[in-house]
Amino acid sequence: MSTRDIRAFLLAEAQSAPRSLGARAAERFGISRQSAHVHLAGLIREGLLEATGRTRARTYGLATLADLRFEVRLDESLAEDSIWVERVAPALAGVAEDPLQVARFGLTECLRNAADHAGSAEATVRVRRNALAVEISVADRGEGIFSRLGGSDPLRAALDLVKGGRSTDPEARAGRGFGAVARAVDTFSVWSGHHLLKREHRNRRGAWSLELLHGRVRGTTVAMRIRADSGRRLADSLRPSAIEIPVSLALPAGQPPTSRASARRLLERMETAGEIVLDFTGIAAVGPGFADEIFRVFRRENPEVRLARIGASAAVERSLRAAEASSAGA
Repeated sequence: MSTRDIRAFLLAEAQSAPRSLGARAAERFGISRQSAHVHLAGLIREGLLEATGRTRARTYGLATLADLRFEVRLDESLAEDSIWVERVAPALAGVAEDPLQVARFGLTECLRNAADHAGSAEATVRVRRNALAVEISVADRGEGIFSRLGGSDPLRAALDLVKGGRSTDPEARAGRGFGAVARAVDTFSVWSGHHLLKREHRNRRGAWSLELLHGRVRGTTVAMRIRADSGRRLADSLRPSAIEIPVSLALPAGQPPTSRASARRLLERMETAGEIVLDFTGIAAVGPGFADEIFRVFRRENPEVRLARIGASAAVERSLRAAEASSAGA
């Protein structure tokens, strides 16, 4: 047990369960409640925590250390690095170098993407910071990224973003764009139209999900969260890595992967990928045609691409192994 551990616990708990912090810290670390409250008082003095109420009714919350909101013109005059240096960096003074560089990369990439593709005259930038994380969002008023990439098919657009998007200049944009930003930050979200595409780090890997929204989001809002203690280095995130693709993004809602067409849709434009990891989480069963198209046909036509899988149930695993056995015997 160390002072650092106690402080980290108090800050994290203040975000999720703001009542009875002192009592919970005392129980967790085997210290007196008086000692726990000394740590709480120190965090309040430093401006990292805020407290409201008295005695048993007292609640705690993370103090806001910075909160910026401003408009940016998305035209030929846009200088995203200057926006970072002049407007954002001063508000993030004191943030450790690694998360700071990730934040800079995320903001400048999203601004450049909005300027190049959104079809919007302006974007709204929001930067918020507390003791645990930096949160950045860029909201434009353009066509909307799911409409632009997929037309009337938001699933295809989401699948494109997960794979790395489509670029008119793939060599110049190699290792950059939304895919690179999503790998670098701890949480990456895209709201547009009636959908939310989100990537979160779980169990040391990124997990994608697509949700249907009740309302409609105009244009595109991209948001990212960078934990102050993530330990993730930007250079590591930009290195070529396996592309994880949720199988569910290739399927209409509620439909199992049964057809060869669904398999081809899933792996479209993946012929030059070094390694693909297919995430079968939430998939109850797969059809023989789907499995055969991936693990026999695609492998035969693209032997240099490594295929792996995660999240497969026992039933799905049997179907995939049968397709692999067929491929080996072909």
